[in-house]
Amino acid sequence: MGSDDLFYVDQKPIPTCFTKCNFNPGQPINFKVSHIYDPSKFWIVVKFQELEIFQKHLFQYYYLNRNKYKMPTDNLQLDMPCVAFTDGNYYRGRIVGLPQDLWDQNQVHVFFTDYGSLQLVDYNNIFYMSVKHCEVPQFSVRASLAQVRPKNSHCQWTVADVTEFSNLLSDKVLAGVVENVYREREVVEVACRERGVGAAVHDTLVAQQRTQYRDEELKSGKKMPPPEPKYFCAHVCPSHEAIESGKVPTSLSDAEFQVMVAPFSPIVTRYYQVKDA
Repeated sequence: MGSDDLFYVDQKPIPTCFTKCNFNPGQPINFKVSHIYDPSKFWIVVKFQELEIFQKHLFQYYYLNRNKYKMPTDNLQLDMPCVAFTDGNYYRGRIVGLPQDLWDQNQVHVFFTDYGSLQLVDYNNIFYMSVKHCEVPQFSVRASLAQVRPKNSHCQWTVADVTEFSNLLSDKVLAGVVENVYREREVVEVACRERGVGAAVHDTLVAQQRTQYRDEELKSGKKMPPPEPKYFCAHVCPSHEAIESGKVPTSLSDAEFQVMVAPFSPIVTRYYQVKDA
């Protein structure tokens, strides 16, 4: 295996499904949710059938070639594309935390680019990504639930909100409509329901008194408000980017735990700092 078969951090970025799909307001989409932080920050897969096929190929390829692509610990770099073996499968990812920065220095923090989730992986299970596997656009797309915001006065989602939202979306094929597109951040704002059945997810959450409409006109079914000039509200902090980079707690429940046990830690301070960034 020559070095020209390995993808390094300084090469061109991996393409994304956000760019390939060219989302536009009003566009209908079918998708599955791959990871949820809260209703304002989750990740969807539009090409979910292609992802299933790709994952089978990736497993077979690295199962047969894992020794060729094993990444020496000395070569681990932040933001480096990689393939990680965990939970019995191989996943494409990006290194966002190195052993010397983690509690367990036998692990690497990896953001799984096709799913939008993060996980600690033993560094012995980290492999170089081949060039051909970097040519496939990453499947996960950043998403946010349209039309609503948290119900509480602090404008922050709770763990209970996230649990119910997950129950409505997880392990289902969803029918959605793109309502806003934030191209700079590569985020799509979607309204959705389970395909073929049920009420819209945002209406269900409002009926359960877990959310409230962002605009009073929505209650009467009148026209949608114009897109916000900036993707900036308290309930969308931290951003998708901050979560993907491992700079904040990886789940809302973890964030709330850290606030209780270590309210002055740097990571908690960053998490609750609302800023226009």
